[in-house]
Amino acid sequence: MRKNIILITIDCLRADRFAIKGADPKIAPYLNHLANKGQFFINAFSNGPYTYASFPSILSGVYALIHGGGEVLDPNIKTLAQFLSENGYFTVCINSNPYLSRKRNYDTGFDVFLDVAECSNKDNSFLILKKSKLWKNELFEGKLPYACGEQVNKTVDEILLQNEQKKSLFLWVHYMDLHVPFSPPMTILEKFLTDDLIEKNKHLYGPGSLVKNFTIQDKDILFDIYNACLQYCDICIENLLEEVLGPKMIKNSLVIITSDHGEAFYEHGRFGHFHSLYDELLSVPLLVFDPGLRSGITINQYVSLIDIPPTIADFIGVTHPEDWNGKSLLSFIVDAKVEEERIVYAGSKIRSEEHTSELQSH
Repeated sequence: MRKNIILITIDCLRADRFAIKGADPKIAPYLNHLANKGQFFINAFSNGPYTYASFPSILSGVYALIHGGGEVLDPNIKTLAQFLSENGYFTVCINSNPYLSRKRNYDTGFDVFLDVAECSNKDNSFLILKKSKLWKNELFEGKLPYACGEQVNKTVDEILLQNEQKKSLFLWVHYMDLHVPFSPPMTILEKFLTDDLIEKNKHLYGPGSLVKNFTIQDKDILFDIYNACLQYCDICIENLLEEVLGPKMIKNSLVIITSDHGEAFYEHGRFGHFHSLYDELLSVPLLVFDPGLRSGITINQYVSLIDIPPTIADFIGVTHPEDWNGKSLLSFIVDAKVEEERIVYAGSKIRSEEHTSELQSH
């Protein structure tokens, strides 16, 4: 039986939030622990600065423009899930990003696919947090437009319990906790902001907070809130790998952790993510972990997320479709000293002047 493939994607996570890129290791201790145990590509880039410009590369091995811009996946292009299903994998997806829904064909190839309509808590997305040890007091009213990390993990656990398979598993889990509206549990937010700053800046977090209302004066506070969201997501990923899936499964798995794009904090006059090709939007973490591979390796090679599908195919020893645009990273993983010249491409629609989509190189 081939190894399981666990693909974890974290919406809006910048590469510079890892200690290896200069961040405080206490912000995301578990992810930094995995980086020290695995292989970390320090020059990894997204193929687009927002979700539907990036994910076609991650999940289908071709650029978003080949899908007509990426808002909907072209049903004629074979996805990673289809490829793995054809090679004997039981394929599961849990995500709550509406841009990655079955209406946009992202369910193609998955045996089990739960998107925003099925995965998010319809009554109150904070229900899980309120019952957890992380939640100190009720602060927000309303609900989030996505499922929190704990709800995602709970759903993964339920799906795996209901679908015991003798096949190898391909599991794609997508976390939205770093996406606006930023809504970290209060017990975590208090580690990053004083009580008076929490009280003064209620407009910057919770279900009602919007990027359009952020100002340059909010920059530092917002970054602290974002870091608090990352610490919460870090706890959820630890729970997923160490408890929901467990050491026995992970021992027989290739784990890939990355982000679809970064997040801007006024580096170029704007917050959030938008149609521009800046490093704060394109530079993303790419962490590969497998107990059978060498640990604590930093890889300098320039790569992009479109290389993930052929890497997985190479790892399981199967030739990938000829029309996939990326190249396998396995040679770099096996020998970090190996380098080759590569051009990393990122695409974005230019909305302001009604230009057509164009492909640009980094």
